Amino acid sequence: MGEKNRGMTAKTKRIYKWDNLKMVLIFLVVLGHFMNELTLEWDNMKSLYFFIYLFHMPLFLFVSGMFSRKTVNDPIKRRERIIGYVILGFILRFINLAIKIGFGKWNENVFRMWKENGLSWYLFALAMYLGITWLLRDLDRRFLFIMAVVTALFAGYDSTLGSTLVLSRFFVFYPFFLLGYFTDPSREWKRIQGKGWKMGAAAVLLVAFVIVYTNITELWKYRDLIMGWNSYVNLPVPEMGGWYRLLFYLVAILLGSAVIILIPNERGPLTAVGQRTLQIYFWHRPILYILVFLHWEEWLCRIWPSHWKLLYLLVSLLLTVALSWKGFGVPLDYFWRAISARREDAGVKNGGL
Repeated sequence: MGEKNRGMTAKTKRIYKWDNLKMVLIFLVVLGHFMNELTLEWDNMKSLYFFIYLFHMPLFLFVSGMFSRKTVNDPIKRRERIIGYVILGFILRFINLAIKIGFGKWNENVFRMWKENGLSWYLFALAMYLGITWLLRDLDRRFLFIMAVVTALFAGYDSTLGSTLVLSRFFVFYPFFLLGYFTDPSREWKRIQGKGWKMGAAAVLLVAFVIVYTNITELWKYRDLIMGWNSYVNLPVPEMGGWYRLLFYLVAILLGSAVIILIPNERGPLTAVGQRTLQIYFWHRPILYILVFLHWEEWLCRIWPSHWKLLYLLVSLLLTVALSWKGFGVPLDYFWRAISARREDAGVKNGGL
């Protein structure tokens, strides 16, 4: 096997496992947003949707945290990223708002300046995570992680958090960011590469999906819990919300670990997609809004009437690959250069996603 296929290049020491993982995760992000349009129409879609959301956002925050250590500890880069994510988040919100206005979909509930329950939450949360992690950097890591978990468990009892300043999701997903921040990407993966690990990981994911599929009617009542937007008030037994969230954390860690184990560490034809996740994340939602407002599902029905929903999901994969084209990264490259004091650090590939 040539040197370029050993998972880590001699020149850059890049571990392809994490690029491949980010490729899978960004596809699941796009797929999840596409599926959101169908969950009310197709019961089978609910199972896949719920299963994906059990782990894909926690795992994405884990990866973001894992590659944020240098940013947190570098005052110049930290400032650039915090400012950049906040500005980029508002730019994305304004683009989406402009699309809704253009298609006549605006009303008084579409836009709230300090409330965000759309795609920009992730960018705002990353900015907050970088800042708060730096402020708490001298605390014992075990104590910090435990406090983050405990705070998240109790935050769910506060019905005033919600989407205001993305505080609900900030608390819910911060433990996963911290787990990544405390993980060394160059070492941890080597311990879990054997066939036995991979077989066990595949079994865990299969069993989890079967459990979700066979119990989706009951599990769907807990959708708000895994999404992280709302308090426990809408759960079947709200006073048990803290225990439900703790169980969600354990399941997310188990399934996320299984996914990591199964991800190959070789460079593949789609590995580059995982190196350009920010541009995919930024552009896919505006495009999906346009497609939805154009009633594109009607076009798909004409193309393949009996299986148009499968075609619908296939488009999400194709869009993910298409948006990884370098041309879609040019505006974001320019953006990072505009706010960066050091141009060599301003590429989209190192944007933290």
